[in-house]
Amino acid sequence: MANVTATPETRKTSTDLSASSNCYLFVENTGTTAETVNVTNAAGEPAYGILEYGKANLSASVWPLSRGGTAKVKLGATLSANVEVCAGADGRAIATASGYRVTGRLLAGGVANAIVAIDIYQGRIVP
Repeated sequence: MANVTATPETRKTSTDLSASSNCYLFVENTGTTAETVNVTNAAGEPAYGILEYGKANLSASVWPLSRGGTAKVKLGATLSANVEVCAGADGRAIATASGYRVTGRLLAGGVANAIVAIDIYQGRIVP
């Protein structure tokens, strides 16, 4: 697996994401404030970043996010290396489809729920 090179920043979450199952998921702005995020809830929507890891905290805690560079992401399906992906409805990386916003390119492939390296970028909308 590639080394993580993303520079993390922090945001508050609108719900408790302390469970380890929430690690390495795409998040979106909640709309209530620019500093609050939650796991993406619609496939292909723009993702603000990737939640790096959870910790035992309550909601509205500050969480580290990766927004660019090389990071880790949890897969929502079996995907190959070099595939462009987008955020799934549950925050996991899925294959892009028409109308979806590309969020990065996988540097390694894997099966659903595997954690793999991704080159994060806010790409184009798939035609």
